[in-house]
Parts: sequence; C-alpha cells; structure tokens
Amino acid sequence: MWLQISVPVFTLAGGFAAGRFAKRLDREQERREAQANRKPKFEVKALPSTRYRLYNIGDAAATGVRVDTSPYPRERLSKMPDEPFDLAVGQPVEFDMPTGAWEWTGGEVLPKPAAFVVSCAEIPEGVHVVIP
Repeated sequence: MWLQISVPVFTLAGGFAAGRFAKRLDREQERREAQANRKPKFEVKALPSTRYRLYNIGDAAATGVRVDTSPYPRERLSKMPDEPFDLAVGQPVEFDMPTGAWEWTGGEVLPKPAAFVVSCAEIPEGVHVVIP
C-alpha cells in the first residue's frame, strides 16, 4: 500500500523539481543571450549655434570610441577628443562643428557632412551616424 502512495508522490515531486530546474536553465540562457546582444548605439543631436552632441543611446557602454569625421577637416572640430574615449549609456560628448563660410576659415566653405563613422571596441567595423 505504501508503494502505491509513495511512487506517484515521488514521481510528481521529481517532475516538479525537474520542471523548475529546466525553467531556471532557460532563464539563464535567455539572460546570457540578452547580455551578448547588448551593444552601444550612437546618435548625434544638434544644439544651438554650431554645437552638437554625440550620445551613446544603446544598452551597453562603449569603450575606445573613435570618430572618423572625414571628409570634414578634423582640425576644424573643437572639443572632439582625438584619442579614443569611453561613453557610458546616455553619456554625451559635445563638440563644435562650424559649417558654411566663416571669416577665420579665410572664406573657405565648410559643408556639413551627412554622417560620421563611429567605431569602438564593441563595434570595430564602425557605424554611420547621421548628422542632423
């Protein structure tokens, strides 16, 4: 009689425990996949005058950020770091990018570029970031 009662109880308890364990493994796998898919994402916002901000709007920090500004002359940008820099999520870096003809450029017209190429350790191939 005890065997008739205990076998279904142990089977039920074992199935319940195995199901919980499988769900836990599934959640851990989903968390690992979500972590692997996290990447920085960049956006440039225009400010008044000739100022702009480059933001990291992704879901991961960006390390070793480099900005390829060509064909815009790098020496005309002010406040843009020359060395690789880090951007946390939501953190901006502000820079000035004069466009048009300015007296100090000797009348040279500096057209606004359509985009910069931003690369970092997490995205070594770089992405085009549109300049508004």
